[in-house]
Amino acid sequence: MTTIIGYNTHNQVIFGADMQRSILDFNGNLKGIESTSVKKIHPLSDKIAIASGGIAEPASSAIDNIKKILDAKEEYDVSTLLEICKDQFSIEYKAFLASKVGLNHTTLYFLLGGICPTSKKAFMYSFRSDQDFEPNEYPPINVVAMGDGFYKSETLKLELESKPEIFHHNKSYLLNEFSKAIRETAISHETTGSETYFLVIKKDNVEERFKNNEGKTI
Repeated sequence: MTTIIGYNTHNQVIFGADMQRSILDFNGNLKGIESTSVKKIHPLSDKIAIASGGIAEPASSAIDNIKKILDAKEEYDVSTLLEICKDQFSIEYKAFLASKVGLNHTTLYFLLGGICPTSKKAFMYSFRSDQDFEPNEYPPINVVAMGDGFYKSETLKLELESKPEIFHHNKSYLLNEFSKAIRETAISHETTGSETYFLVIKKDNVEERFKNNEGKTI
């Protein structure tokens, strides 16, 4: 199961995820690895993105729908964006379940965040299928992890609180710690990959980072 991590600061949002796409049977058992180079963080615009995990098919359809809706809008705020994301994920998730009767692994979750088009402030929300995709806000300064590595979020949050000057002013150190958390999760969870992809969304630009299974930037 995909591990995704999000960090909301006052002026940027950082998303990280493993890059493995697993093939599961109806009971959720691993059948094989489809790919180890999948980007699970999807830009919706130049300053907003979704990091998704769980069952991929309805997530992909929902994200495509959201992009089309946003492209047709001249302007929108965060509340409108939250409503669109909740509606589209709910619709695609229900349609997927109706076509897969008997499926025993039905978890779908995602993080939404970036820079608000109107207020220019950083924002981040989480959504889960078992909570009817109701948005859960994470204001600055907050770390959240979803999927197999969710327990790492508390450790990372404590580290952020104890060493804020290091994390806030050393992006490389921050990404290394996030990558390490995902790689440690991969050791005990075969459906999580050890290679990681990061998207750093700032007010003035967006940066991509890739790290291999040893945590080295590639």
